[in-house]
Amino acid sequence: MKISSIGLGIAGLIFLATCPDGASSAALAGTVYWNAGAGTGNLLPTSTTDVPGTVSVGAFSRGNNAGNEVLNNSTSSSSSYSFLLNGVSTSASGAFNFGADTVVGTTLETGTSTYFAVTVTPDPGTVFELTGLGFGSRSTLNGPKAWTLRSSLDNFVADLVTPGTLSNNSSWVYINSALTTPLVGSAAIELRIYGSNVDGPQSFTSNTWRLDDVQLQIVPEPACAGLAVALFALGLAGRRGWTRRSTRASRRS
Repeated sequence: MKISSIGLGIAGLIFLATCPDGASSAALAGTVYWNAGAGTGNLLPTSTTDVPGTVSVGAFSRGNNAGNEVLNNSTSSSSSYSFLLNGVSTSASGAFNFGADTVVGTTLETGTSTYFAVTVTPDPGTVFELTGLGFGSRSTLNGPKAWTLRSSLDNFVADLVTPGTLSNNSSWVYINSALTTPLVGSAAIELRIYGSNVDGPQSFTSNTWRLDDVQLQIVPEPACAGLAVALFALGLAGRRGWTRRSTRASRRS
C-alpha cells in the first residue's frame, strides 16, 4: 500500500494537533540545575542530568531590577531547607545566589514587574517539554509576596503554574511547582519567574528577592510530538520531490 506525501504531511499535522498533553509520561524528565556557584559565582547551569544535547539552556538573568546590587553574590546565602535533586535529598547549597531589587506594585505587570529569566532552546526539528520547576526563595519585608511562571510563547500573558505566595520575612524556603499543563516548545522559549505584590519603600540598593538551587524539569522530546514532526517532514520532503518530478515531466512533454 502506497501512502502519498500529502497524506504523510496531513497525518503529521493531525497527530500533532491531537497529541495529548501527557503523551511524554513514558519518558523520564531530565533536570537542569543552578546553584549560582561559589567564588566568583556562575550564571550558567551547574548540571544537566538526563537532558540530551538537542536541548540547550542559557544563563540565568533578571529584568526590571530596581537596585544596583549585582545579580549573583554571596549576601544572605541560602540555608535551612532541603530539596530533591535527581531523587536525592540535598541541602541548600549556600555560597552564591541570584538576587534582584523588586519593583514596588500590588499587581503583576509584565512590563514593569521584576523577574528572573532563562531561555531553553531545542535543536531544529526537535522539541522539548517543560513539566515543572523548583527553587529556593528569600523575600525581605519590601520584597515580593507572590510569584508565577510565564513564557515568551504567548508574550508572557498566561500563568504556566498556579500562582504561589511568598513569605516576605527574610527566611529561605524551597518551592516546588508542576506546570498546570506541560509546555511543549519547538523553538527557543524564554521562561520568566515573576515576583509581585511588593510593598514600599523601594530599596534601590540591595536585593530584596533571592533565588538559589533552581531546577527545571525537562522531558527531552515527547514521543507523540516527535513522531508528528517526523511525519510532517517526510510528507514535505516527498511533496517537494513529486513537484520536481512533475516539473521535469512537463518540460519533456
